[in-house]
Amino acid sequence: VIGAARRELLCLGHLGFWFLRYAQGRLV
Repeated sequence: VIGAARRELLCLGHLGFWFLRYAQGRLV
């Protein structure tokens, strides 16, 4: 169970990272 939750957290982290990069590109 912990492994699955960790993988989901990692996925969310990647999504947030790409979203931030995308937002940065839009702002600049």
